[in-house]
Amino acid sequence: TLAQPSNTDVKVDTDTTDTGEQNTLTFTTTDWNTAQSVTVSAAEDGDADDDSASISVSAAGGGYGEATGTVSIEVTDDDTGILTLPSDSITVGEGSTTTFDVQLSAQPTGTVTVTLTQPSNADVKVDTDTSATGEQNTLTFTTSNWNTAQSVTVRAAEDSDAADESATISVSAAGGGYGD
Repeated sequence: TLAQPSNTDVKVDTDTTDTGEQNTLTFTTTDWNTAQSVTVSAAEDGDADDDSASISVSAAGGGYGEATGTVSIEVTDDDTGILTLPSDSITVGEGSTTTFDVQLSAQPTGTVTVTLTQPSNADVKVDTDTSATGEQNTLTFTTSNWNTAQSVTVRAAEDSDAADESATISVSAAGGGYGD
């Protein structure tokens, strides 16, 4: 709306700094105090970052020739950084190994470290790098390899009982918009 009436039409131009799109609102002598809307749309993107933009506003006519301003727009991104994991439980036989993949759902803003917790069941071990000595428990994703799945090896030791067992592997992520 305008702050005061005018004896001529007042044109208000809006111009976005990001796209250069321009829209014009016209206020007349009879509707100067009736609000007019400017619709702001945010495009879908492939990252999990919040974004911002500015809209410049300027008025011309009816004594408003020097009126300018800026409206800041904050875009809350709907892409949340989540880990893509197996949809079902995995099964491994005693004395055997199996693998499952971990991947990020959206491009991170920086390096993401995924940490897997060794299960409380000592017969089950998790390893993210079988070429290294011992059990490794981290995966590293970057802004360039985020959409490439990384494998995790699960090994079940042979034991002396005939009971089926289960174990839970906790997976967490930190950094780059994941788990922050």
